[in-house]
Amino acid sequence: MPVERIFDSGVMDIFVIRVAGNVCDTDEIGSIEYGLAHVNTPVLVVLGHTQCGAVTAVAHAIHGTGHALERNIPALVDNIIPAVKRAESLNPGITSDEIIPYAIIENVWQGIEDLFMNSPSTRNKAPNNFD
Repeated sequence: MPVERIFDSGVMDIFVIRVAGNVCDTDEIGSIEYGLAHVNTPVLVVLGHTQCGAVTAVAHAIHGTGHALERNIPALVDNIIPAVKRAESLNPGITSDEIIPYAIIENVWQGIEDLFMNSPSTRNKAPNNFD
């Protein structure tokens, strides 16, 4: 269900950025900065979801069980690799696809880290300034 319908919102009432894997890379960070600085969006949410195909694809690629990815996908999902590796290091007894739910959680935190590390204007709007 689109967020705009859930909250019965109109155009620009909610500034939504959707991308495979919920990564925060240059285009997404620029879009977030625009939403915060020019649309004056009051709340920022980095949202993961169960059964994320991008996180699953990265986990499979790391384990050598995935299929070949299309030409432009590796650059899109390379931000997810640290999240999968961190999930594995934090959960050493969990193997195979069982790591994916943990990797999805870590991917949310990775997105927040990538956003704050690469966007001083976003970081400075956070209630606890991280500078």
